[in-house]
Parts: sequence; C-alpha cells; structure tokens
Amino acid sequence: MKLLLRGGTAVNVFTGELTAQNVLIGGDRILGVGDYTEADADSVCDVSGKWLCPGFFDGHAPLCAEG
Repeated sequence: MKLLLRGGTAVNVFTGELTAQNVLIGGDRILGVGDYTEADADSVCDVSGKWLCPGFFDGHAPLCAEG
C-alpha cells in the first residue's frame, strides 16, 4: 500500500532549504520525494501547512565506524 503525503514543506537538514514537496511512502519505506500525484498512491493525506522531514536524522551527530 502506498501513501502520499501531499502539500507539505520539506526541510533539508543540511542546507536549511525549505521546499514544497510531496512524499510517497510504501510500507515502512520512503519511496521518494517530489512531484508525486494521487495517481501514484493508494491513499492521500493532505499535510498542507505541516513540516516534512523525510529520512530525518541528526546531521550534527558524529558517525562512528568500528575497525
């Protein structure tokens, strides 16, 4: 099942850029961010006036690798 989050404001945590975007979700995964429409999804949630942070993680947290 695919869910379209339509009309939100996406936040780029690295650049601070705010853009009007749609987010397509399938199951527990983000399938994409962009110009998706109702035809791409099984259901639609209007998120106008809401912030979207697809794939959000703390861009300032250090990454540690063992090795």
